[in-house]
Formats: sequence, C-alpha cells, structure tokens
Amino acid sequence: MTSLDLRNPVGLGFARTFSLTLSGMRQRLARSAVTLMVMAVAVAFMTNTFGESLIRRRLARVTAAPTAEARTAAAWAARLTRPGSVEQILREIGGAAERGRGLRRSAADGQAR
Repeated sequence: MTSLDLRNPVGLGFARTFSLTLSGMRQRLARSAVTLMVMAVAVAFMTNTFGESLIRRRLARVTAAPTAEARTAAAWAARLTRPGSVEQILREIGGAAERGRGLRRSAADGQAR
C-alpha cells in the first residue's frame, strides 16, 4: 500500500476569505432575485388568464340574449329578401316537422313521469 503524505492546508488571509464570501453571497442573491422575478411573472400570467376567463364568461352570459335576437332578425331578413326554391322550402318544412315530432315526444315523456 502506498503512503499518503498530507501537507498543511493553504491558509487564506482575512481579506481573501471575506472577498470569496461576498462574491458567493452576490451570486446567490442574484440567482434568488431571478427566481423571484420568474415566479412573480408566472403569478401575474395566471392571474391575468383567470381574470380574462371570468370576464369572458360573464360577457358571454350578458350578451347571449341580445345577440340571439339579432341573429334571429338577420336570419329572417335573409329569408325574406331571398326565399329560396320550392324544394328548399319543402325540405325546411319537412325538417321542422321532424323536429316538432321529437319535441312532442320529449314533452309527452316529461308529462308521463
């Protein structure tokens, strides 16, 4: 087995030790500041996304009825200006009758309960 010679450790002066300590603290402080800024931006982004979602839902709820009336008025205006062919009118009437039967069936089911 080989022998291991241990030398005396290198001694650092007070100024050098103090300098190394300060540079380490500066590095850690800079890293923690960057981490803190990233976390603050993440929280701001999530808050913005959540707030936008709440505003969008509320706005959709408030504007649903007025826009439905406007859509119905636009559909009627389009129909009245250009009624379509006889086949198209008959197809729409037939589709309305089918939808009406389905509505009657579901209403009857609801009354039977």
